[in-house]
Amino acid sequence: MHPQLAVRRLQVLHAQLETQKASLLVWLGQSEDLVRQLHQATDMEMCLALSPLIAEMRREVAGLDARSPTSITRLAELTARFNTVAQAITSGVRTMAAAEQDGLSSPLAAGVEDHSSLSPPAFGDALPARPGPAGDGS
Repeated sequence: MHPQLAVRRLQVLHAQLETQKASLLVWLGQSEDLVRQLHQATDMEMCLALSPLIAEMRREVAGLDARSPTSITRLAELTARFNTVAQAITSGVRTMAAAEQDGLSSPLAAGVEDHSSLSPPAFGDALPARPGPAGDGS
């Protein structure tokens, strides 16, 4: 590959990475807001378990670099943990809502929005494979 093309490709990939990082940070902020709202509505302490994960994910995203596959792996692990806790919270909230269906006695029954399908943006799927030792993409 011509050196100028390689430099330009690297610039484009870096710009894409920064865009994806920004999107992920926005999603984390939205998730954090939803966690707080859910905790206020339900008093479920389990909701607070996501806050440290979100903070850790923010740190990983902030330090993420295209040349750091360990950060990408770590972020994938954190995302898996986040999803596991979020699914447990969703299950607990649904159980609470079902138990309170006899009236509008709680914020859950009164129509707290369902964000159970909220999932992080696909991050890393668009990242290219690391170039080989010669830097030729092999």
